Amino acid sequence: MIRKRQLQNKICILSMLVNILLYLIAFPYSGECSDQKLIDDYVKRIAELKAKAYTKALPKNAYEHAPKSGAVVDYGTFDHIIVGAGAAGCVIANRLTEDSSRRALLLEAGEHGTDLTDIPAMRNYLTDSNYNWGYMSVPQTTACLGLKEQRCSLHRGKGIGGSTIINGLFYVRGNDRDYNNWYSQGNVGWSYKDVLPYFKKSENYLEGDPRYHGKEGYLNVETWEEISVQTQAFYDAHKLLGMKELDFNGESQLGYGKPEFNIKHGKRQSTGNAFILPILSRSNLELLTNSYVIKVLIDKQKRAYGVLFTRNGKLYKAVSRSDIILSAGAFGSPHLLMLSGIGPRSHLEETGISVVEDLPVGELLLDHTGLYYLDFATNYTETERPLDDLVRRYIAGGGPLANAFSMDGISFLQTKRSKNTKYPDVEILMIPSINSDESTAKFWNIEENVLEDVLKDNDPRRSFTIVGFLMHPKSKGFMRLNSSNPFDYPVINPMLLSDPDGVDIETMYQMIELVLEMVKSEPFKKLDTKLRHAPLSACKDHKYKSRNYWYCFLRHLALPLFHTVGTCKMGIHPSKGAVVNPELKVFGVDNLRVADASIMPSTTSGHTSAPTMMIGEKVSDIIRCT
Repeated sequence: MIRKRQLQNKICILSMLVNILLYLIAFPYSGECSDQKLIDDYVKRIAELKAKAYTKALPKNAYEHAPKSGAVVDYGTFDHIIVGAGAAGCVIANRLTEDSSRRALLLEAGEHGTDLTDIPAMRNYLTDSNYNWGYMSVPQTTACLGLKEQRCSLHRGKGIGGSTIINGLFYVRGNDRDYNNWYSQGNVGWSYKDVLPYFKKSENYLEGDPRYHGKEGYLNVETWEEISVQTQAFYDAHKLLGMKELDFNGESQLGYGKPEFNIKHGKRQSTGNAFILPILSRSNLELLTNSYVIKVLIDKQKRAYGVLFTRNGKLYKAVSRSDIILSAGAFGSPHLLMLSGIGPRSHLEETGISVVEDLPVGELLLDHTGLYYLDFATNYTETERPLDDLVRRYIAGGGPLANAFSMDGISFLQTKRSKNTKYPDVEILMIPSINSDESTAKFWNIEENVLEDVLKDNDPRRSFTIVGFLMHPKSKGFMRLNSSNPFDYPVINPMLLSDPDGVDIETMYQMIELVLEMVKSEPFKKLDTKLRHAPLSACKDHKYKSRNYWYCFLRHLALPLFHTVGTCKMGIHPSKGAVVNPELKVFGVDNLRVADASIMPSTTSGHTSAPTMMIGEKVSDIIRCT
């Protein structure tokens, strides 16, 4: 049976190669003529993708994965089973199978990406595709009030690469203090000096200081060099205000710089592209797509020994001789643990699930709180470029299509509330004038009447947007099971801006004031920069631009930035809120680990994909050394 599946895998790889060959036959290289055919093909398919985007509702459950019968098919025994081919899971599968004596099964509910998912800017049009789980929060009371049904969008990638298929591709490790904070909570082996080698191990960044950057890893990192007129003003303003330009993944983080992206010659470097595609021929790695895990199997001695999963209408059981590693993400991993009887006792009992281990799974949920619609008008007009020109530039390795969120400026700053001289509390991102459409609003799930307010009299060719987010929120959310049915989505409550002392909303207000002060500087004055007058109707009872107005504005338009952490917190004991120990072993259950963003005990100063990949690198070493 094993040889049969290995043969099937080889047939699958051969099929992929045949498809590539057929494409090359259809569009053979013949100089300029062939290039034009390729451009025309991309233009056609991109236009079709845009036309289809947001035409169907997001999934509300995973019933598409339900089996047609309860008969269980034996899928065999492996040394390791990895659940989820995301930012960590792909790394783990790669590293564990470097040892040819280890056989690993990598299970992923989604599919392989395509050449369209490889175009970074297409992520906006993949939101209602098969590459997004489509999670939504429950209705909120302290943030997301300007969104439909007051529910926050919680986009999560589904496919080989997980959320790195649809994310913004920012490579931001965070601050050294972030990891030293983890260490100070008792997480031995997770200080900055401990984790830096794992960041470097993944990385291929030829421009970086070798003290902080790697040059031989699977993951390509490139500095974004295409700077707009408005972003140059952004940089000049920072410099004028005494800030320094720097590599924010290097020696220090406070300041401004050019973004570093996970792209390679303009194409998306998802973890699937970086860590899995190069090793698909390994005979000791079995990768299964469309495979939805519904339960971890645990014996009476509390030892995890296998998983149940569905695939193409059938129910399978796979057994593991050694570690089962959950890398299903900050929502998927806690969901699976609770379905398997590992979680808060009272919640599991009321849901009708037998308790295996009473642990605080899902009791903590942290996310960076962002503000997207801070728009400014200028006297500069961006030239509108046709799609075929954008495609031509993408094929050459750059241009707007190679930038997922059209962001070409970044800075890490301190508001007046910051009490540490080297620790930023907010991140600022610059989006220059772009040829925008309604897809951005649909991406965020903005209510129609709110959208009319924020886009009133907007000329996207002459305006720019500042996106800011809070990096170390005090507000804490939670997640729960919706039912004992594994195909029901979990209940997710981010509770942004809910901290009782109001620290989070005040810090975000100070961030707005900091930005408004910055645009008064001479570089922005040369562009006649002004805050675009677009007051929210929902905040009409407050004086425009007053503190109370901005508080109201934030309540309506502050959003989660898809950087959820903490739902399977790492720590020294469950009494301290921990679900896994510093070796990422689940407390009280043998042979079971969690390795993804869910284990982070606190937020990092930046985006979460880079730290999650680092977690994958580190846990792989931990496993190989035990």
